[in-house]
Amino acid sequence: MKGKKAMTGLLAMGIVIALATLGLVYGNWTQTLHIGGSVTTSGLNAEFILKGDPVDNEPAGSKQVGDCDAELLADPVTGKDKGLTITIENAYPNYACSISGGIQNTGQMPITVVAKQPSVEIQRPDGTWVPFDPASIGVKVSERPCDDEEGKQLMPAVGTTPGETLQCKLDISFSNKNAAGESPLPEKAAFRFSWDINICQFDKAC
Repeated sequence: MKGKKAMTGLLAMGIVIALATLGLVYGNWTQTLHIGGSVTTSGLNAEFILKGDPVDNEPAGSKQVGDCDAELLADPVTGKDKGLTITIENAYPNYACSISGGIQNTGQMPITVVAKQPSVEIQRPDGTWVPFDPASIGVKVSERPCDDEEGKQLMPAVGTTPGETLQCKLDISFSNKNAAGESPLPEKAAFRFSWDINICQFDKAC
C-alpha cells in the first residue's frame, strides 16, 4: 500500500509541476514590434522655353520677304512644352534666321542632356519626303544647337530657385552658293528639319 501511495503522490506532484510549467509558458507577457515604411519616386521632366521672337537678317524698315516663326508645342496629357516647331516661309538665298531658347529641368532630379545631329528632309514633286544633305543646296542648320558639353547635367529646382536651363540657339541660313560655288537653292521647294534632344536621369548615359 505504501508503494502505491508513494506512486500516487509522485504522479500528483508531477502533474502539479507540469501545470506550473504551463502557467509559466502561457502566463509570460508578450509584445510585438512593427516596422513599416513608405516610398515615393522622383520625377524626370524637362521643357522647352523660348527667349523672345525669332530674329532674321532682314534690315528693319526694309521690305520683309522672308518670315521665321517658332511655336512651343504642349504635351496633350501633361500640358508641358515638350516640342518646338519652327516655320520659315519665303526663304531665299542669303536669308537667315535664329531662334534662342533653352531646355529647363522642371523635374525633381538632376538630368543629363545630349543634343543629337539634326535631320533634314526635302519634299519631292510627288509629295514624299526624303533625307538629303542640306549643304548640297546651300542650306545650313545648327549641328549642335545647345550650348552643352557631352552629358551636360541640369539640376532641379531647390525651394524658390527654378531648375537649371541649358541655353540653345538654332540657326538656319540659306546661302547663294554651295561648297562647289554653285547656286542650287531650288525655287518653290519645301524642306523640313528636326533635332532630337535626349533627356536622361543623371546617373545614366543618354
